[in-house]
Amino acid sequence: MAVVVSVVTTGVFTWRAGHPRKISSEQVVKIATAPYPEGPTPDPVTRTDPRATAMFALLPAQLPKPLRQGDCEVGNVTTLTLGDGTVIEYGPCRRPPSIDALRCALAGKEPGCSPQPAS
Repeated sequence: MAVVVSVVTTGVFTWRAGHPRKISSEQVVKIATAPYPEGPTPDPVTRTDPRATAMFALLPAQLPKPLRQGDCEVGNVTTLTLGDGTVIEYGPCRRPPSIDALRCALAGKEPGCSPQPAS
């Protein structure tokens, strides 16, 4: 008697530093940011939210690659979710400038709202 096992995956993939994939900002459906390791978290923004136009306009045409973090104890993680379920995380300590400006805007602050820790 043979037993067949089937595995179903969700298709969710987290894109981290070093992954070569090129991604258009048009694929982003949700933007979120959260303090690391903890703290108050602003509500995420989806394309259907009233403030979506302003937030999504801050994304560069092609998304930058996440930066290597090194040793990091405190910071902020900005997360972009694509329509296919792919999750791209930036941070907690180092983010490309365009993503850091997006993080500040999502928190209701001016770009450069807090300096990134030295790496």
